[in-house]
Parts: sequence; C-alpha cells; structure tokens
Amino acid sequence: SLGYAALVGLGIGALALLRAESWLLVLFVGVPITLLGRDTPWRDRILRLVAVGGVAFVVVLPWVAYNMTRFNNPVTLSTGGGMILANSNCDITYYGDRLGYWASECIPVREREPGDDQSDDERFLQETGLDYIRSHKSRVPVVMAARVGRMWNLYRPQQQVELDYFEGRPQWASRIALVVFYPIVGLAIYGAVIVRRRRVPLSPLLGPIITVTVSAALSFGHARYRAPAEPALCILAAVALARLTGSASGAGASRRTPADLPERLPS
Repeated sequence: SLGYAALVGLGIGALALLRAESWLLVLFVGVPITLLGRDTPWRDRILRLVAVGGVAFVVVLPWVAYNMTRFNNPVTLSTGGGMILANSNCDITYYGDRLGYWASECIPVREREPGDDQSDDERFLQETGLDYIRSHKSRVPVVMAARVGRMWNLYRPQQQVELDYFEGRPQWASRIALVVFYPIVGLAIYGAVIVRRRRVPLSPLLGPIITVTVSAALSFGHARYRAPAEPALCILAAVALARLTGSASGAGASRRTPADLPERLPS
C-alpha cells in the first residue's frame, strides 16, 4: 500500500543518515517491491515508488541542506567518499598483498590553504583516487572482484582475520565468525530457493545483500561492511532450517505404525 511504501522510504532515509550507501536500497528494494506487483495498476506502482524515494529524500533533506551551507564546496551526506577513493586506489591495493583492501599509506599529504575545510580535503582526495583509477582502468575489474571476495570471505579469508584484528576485532571472534559463515550462506541460498518457490517477494532480503556487495566493489572489502546484509542471511537460513527440520519430523511421523497412534482421538 501507499502507507507501507512511505514506511519503507522512512527506513531507507534513516539508514542513509547512518551510511550514505544505503541510498542504494531505493534501487534494490524500493523499485522491485513497488513495480513488480502484477496485481497492481501501473499508476499505483509508480505512486508507491515515488512515495519510497520521496519520503527517503525528505528524511535526509534537513541534514543535506545544513551541509550545503556550511562548507566551501557542496557536501551532501558526508565527506568520507574522498578518503575511501584515495586509500583504496593505489599500488598497494591494486597489486600488493592488500589487493582489494585499503592502505593509509595511499593517502597523500596535503597542506591546507588558509580558509580550507573538510570539503577541500574531500575534493583533493577524490581527485587523487579518480586519477589513479583512470590510469589503471585495466586493473579495476580484478580489484573489484578482490574487494567483493574479501567481504564475502571468498578471497584470502585468513588474512582478513588478521586485518579485522588491526581494526580492533579480536581474532578469536573473527575465527568463530569465519567458521559459522559458510554454513549460514549455504542455508541462506537454500532458503532463498524455498522463498522463491512460495512466490514470496525476495527483494527485501536480497536488496541489502546486493547493496553491500556494490558498496564493497566501489570501496574496499571488509567484514563489517557486510553487517547490513547479515540479518537477511539469518532469516533465509532460518527458512531453510525450518524446512529441513520439518521434513525430518514429517518423515518420522510417516514411519509410525498403527500401534503408535493413540487409542482415542480427541473429539
């Protein structure tokens, strides 16, 4: 309904205030849940999509308006994009041992001019990262694949445990997380198949998974970037477990003999 579409937009807007890349949820969640409803006229579908995007925009508008007035250069949600571009696009992260990760050594030293602020730093770092990308276009697909692989524990997962420790996560916690991650993903894939066969929309669960994957490909691979997708993985894994345990109990019931049944059935 239009009201639920507005609530989805409210949630996406609130998430975007926490992490700017959450705006991708408008594309990966808002679009499919509003436009793919076969029993709904196209006019209503479009109105619901406008409600999702419009409410999300209204939620972030005060913060964006405030930022646009207080810096030398236009700033929307944050000034973190330039630093990510600079510290994840250099020789160390394109060819070295930290392929697909980030390196503080990549960030160049910049002397501020009088009157400069964070937006000037942002523009400088952004241009630094983009210049490197333009000069190494042929390497970009390999780097993006490594970034996604790191986030999903498909590329050098043991090294990622050490890198997570560098950012403050205990190694024992990372190792336990690594062990349980693979079976959860396997169950989640099976759960997605079950949900799809039941003709239940998958986009609310797949949307966050796609969003964090795109975010990693554009920035760098890290387990904490995966956090918004992990509830969806757990929900899908729970669906699979419910099916598996239900099938097991059903098989046990089918093996019962007449002697196992109660003498009198409840009226």
